[in-house]
Amino acid sequence: MWRRYLIGLFVLVFLSSTGALVYLSIDDQHDLSSRAAGVMGTGKRTPLDISNENRDSGSWNGRSYDPSFNFYLEFDSAVWASPGEKDNVFWDKINGISVRLTRPGLLPTRPEEWLGKSFIYQNKKTSLTLGKDWQITEYGFKFLDQVVLVEMGVNPSLGVGMLAVIPRQKDRSKLMELLAGIKSHASPDRVKGVSVGRDESARLVALARPSVVMIVTKYCNGLQTKDEISTTRLFGKEYKFCIWSSGSGFFVSSDGVVATNGHVVMFRDEEVVATAVGIGSLRDLAVDALMEAGKEKVGNYPDELEVRRQVEAIYANKESLTQFAAQIGRLETTGLLRKGTASISYYLQLGKSPLGVSPDGTVSINENILEGKLVGIDYGSYDPAKGFSGSDVALLRVVGGNYPALPLGSVTDLSQGDDLVILGYPSLVSGWDSSILASSALVEPTITKGVVSAIKQAKGDLKNLIQTDASINRGNSGGPALDSRGNVVGIATYGLTPESGGNFNFLRDVADLKVLMAKNGVENKTGSVYSDWKMGLANYWLSYFRYAEEDMKHVLVEYPTHPSVSKYLSDVNQYLGGVEDKTPRYTRSQRGTLMRVSAGAMLGSLFGVVVLVVWDGVAGRRRGSNYVIR
Repeated sequence: MWRRYLIGLFVLVFLSSTGALVYLSIDDQHDLSSRAAGVMGTGKRTPLDISNENRDSGSWNGRSYDPSFNFYLEFDSAVWASPGEKDNVFWDKINGISVRLTRPGLLPTRPEEWLGKSFIYQNKKTSLTLGKDWQITEYGFKFLDQVVLVEMGVNPSLGVGMLAVIPRQKDRSKLMELLAGIKSHASPDRVKGVSVGRDESARLVALARPSVVMIVTKYCNGLQTKDEISTTRLFGKEYKFCIWSSGSGFFVSSDGVVATNGHVVMFRDEEVVATAVGIGSLRDLAVDALMEAGKEKVGNYPDELEVRRQVEAIYANKESLTQFAAQIGRLETTGLLRKGTASISYYLQLGKSPLGVSPDGTVSINENILEGKLVGIDYGSYDPAKGFSGSDVALLRVVGGNYPALPLGSVTDLSQGDDLVILGYPSLVSGWDSSILASSALVEPTITKGVVSAIKQAKGDLKNLIQTDASINRGNSGGPALDSRGNVVGIATYGLTPESGGNFNFLRDVADLKVLMAKNGVENKTGSVYSDWKMGLANYWLSYFRYAEEDMKHVLVEYPTHPSVSKYLSDVNQYLGGVEDKTPRYTRSQRGTLMRVSAGAMLGSLFGVVVLVVWDGVAGRRRGSNYVIR
């Protein structure tokens, strides 16, 4: 009889544990589905880390310099150095063109009022009308005995005035290309593609932001004279200089491999000397060059102190410095000066500490700032006649592991009109002020949003280019372009010159990056930090704060330099266990334990029932046999 009671008890345990297991399994599946759906948009919470949403990236906003400037400028940042927010002079490093933008009422009566003493007035050339609305007066000046053209004019319809210095008449076309990019803030095409919903795009950014890095490239070299001019002050000296540029990149492997553009990690050889002069370097070379020019003119060296004053005056005036940089650059082009062997270093800013540079050019390496090594590059300069000879992608590697890498998608998943979100960092101005390297404003990436306008083939190599209306400038070059699922489908690469019209820019197809990765044995491994961060955000959106805490603590342990997790954990701790905490009754680990216990009880009770039934059957047959014998 007691065996039958035990069988009943085991059956009850079996049914109860089965019911509990079914309930816990359904609850677990519901929880997993909710969290998976919540990654990109079903939850009610909004992101904490909404980075700088930059719809003007790739353009200069006149109002940032002077609130009375009611215009902005879109320009080709590969040609023109932007003045940033503290200046209003653009310069073409190769051709020595400078353009100062202002309001018509602020223009001087005569251009020499702004040009400085290094420019010597020659004559007033003519008045002319350029384009539809530009009313220009052209002047002849000399700068260090070189004849240059100075053009001053206004565009009444846009409310813009300008003062330009161009070395040659043929350079006027480049000036007009720049001026064609000026638009009023009231222009109807001011608003770029912004069709991605704010919450959705902000969540994409929150997910991808820890994987995006700033890349700073440091180029150092020295200039020497040819042996044939051994009688000059310049002979036997080495004029050392360093220049910097920045761009963006993103982890493509948890092993520490970062993808970016080729032009982010390379300098165009023909522009490095002019850039060095333009940022205020090579002053000693400037002094010696002017001393030699003075000797050639009058037969004796001029007073060195006076020459040094002249050099400082040149460096203090943007128009003078632009012309002087171009002249020094031409000394190298003609072979009078030659560069030595370049030293190129790469620094990656991972966390929220800005990259700091000491006065001697040393970068402090720490857990937030790492030095990278070039792994591979596919890059060739654009030839207007032949087109592209390389895809403009590169790979860097940093030491360590467990980095959050982004998943790579495919251009085949895109259709015209699909939303895109591009992340990248503000550009370091490789022009006038190197102190921007230490700016705390550079620790947060900017966001540009747009749509897929078309998928085209590049001239030359015929590889895919994704045309978009999202802005691209030199700073966010190399940054990832994300589709609505958070996959990288392109790399921000080319800004369109204004003469072509519209706001369209181009992304390199991520397939080009995959080819370079395969060539160098790099796999797209997102890693545990990315997956934990993704799940932690999904729980945060759903207000599953206990789950979010668990995931984000894993992230913090695995990747202490994570730029966002501490802020989210702090917010999670405020709501943990409160009325806003919607975490299911059982945590995932608790539910797993209960499911294992229930499964064990179910199997144990089933085994017990089987054993007791068999035992009871055997015992019954024995009793029956004993009865027959009697």
